[in-house]
Amino acid sequence: MSIFFNYSKADGSYMPTMAGYVLLVAVLLAILIIGAALTGRGRKASAKQIAFSSVAIALGTVTSMIKIFEFPMGGSLTLFSMLFVTLVGYWYGTRAGITASVAYGILQLVLWPYIINPVQPIVDYVLAFGALGLSGVFHNSKNGLVKGVYSCSYWQIFLCIFVGTYFLWIVCIRLRIHRIFRAGSLFTRI
Repeated sequence: MSIFFNYSKADGSYMPTMAGYVLLVAVLLAILIIGAALTGRGRKASAKQIAFSSVAIALGTVTSMIKIFEFPMGGSLTLFSMLFVTLVGYWYGTRAGITASVAYGILQLVLWPYIINPVQPIVDYVLAFGALGLSGVFHNSKNGLVKGVYSCSYWQIFLCIFVGTYFLWIVCIRLRIHRIFRAGSLFTRI
C-alpha cells in the first residue's frame, strides 16, 4: 500500500502519493467511460448534456471550496456544492446523474482525500456522491427537483455516511482496541 498511499500517524489517515493520484485519476476516467457506455445504450449523450454536466461538476467543486464549517474528523458544511450535481440527474435522468455524481465524488477524493481504511473511500466518496444522481428518478414528476433533492438524494447520502461511519468507528476501531488489549501492550509497564 506504500506505493499508492502514505500513512500519516498524526491524524491516522492515508495520503495519496503521485502514483496514488495517477491511480485515482485512472479510476475516474474508467468510471466515466463505463458510465458513458451505460448511458449511451439507446441514445448518445449530446454536446449540451456533456457541457452542462461538466459545468455542474465544476460549479459543485468550486462551491465546495466555500466552507461554512469544517468538522474536526474530516468533512465540512459547504454552500450548495451538491445542488449543482443533483441538477444533472434532474435534467437528464438517472444514468447521466449517477455518472456525473460519481465523477464528482472521485474528483473530491482526488482534491481533498481523507482515507482511513480501504472501504471508506468507496462508501464515502463513490456511493455517497453517486446517490446524488438518484434525483433523476423524479425528473418527469411534478416538483421533481424538490422530491429528488430532499427526499431521495440527501437521505441516500446520509445513509451512506452513516454506514461508512458505523464501519469505521464500530468495526475498525473496535478491532484495533481489541488487538491492543489482547496483546497486553497497555499493561506492559505497570
